Amino acid sequence: MQDQVEHIRRIERQYLRDHLGALHLQMVDGMVIHLLFRRGPLRQEDIVQWIVMDKGSVARSLARLEDMGLVVRTVSDQCRREKQAALTPAGEQTASQIRQILHNSCRTRSRIAHQDTLIPRTLIFF
Repeated sequence: MQDQVEHIRRIERQYLRDHLGALHLQMVDGMVIHLLFRRGPLRQEDIVQWIVMDKGSVARSLARLEDMGLVVRTVSDQCRREKQAALTPAGEQTASQIRQILHNSCRTRSRIAHQDTLIPRTLIFF
């Protein structure tokens, strides 16, 4: 059963990479956009804690997203060393596309789980 679960996870990761790649995004970019869409503007340090990635990966992702016009970063009024990230209107549109990709991925996973009752339906991806 563990092999089946791992196989499904690999397929889902590839599905997400392919579909996010079509939007010119990496997996970490999709996670950042999805998080900002769900939680609203966040400090970079908070993003690091929420998605459990290193500071450098998150900073590079935010720089890419900022260059693409999907995210805007502003310096905090309280601490000039802190930056807060928020989605732009284009970022919100991209977040909607990501939500659709995730929805389709969940539907596919659900169909697979219904076909094989040995596979847990509570797998969490993304």
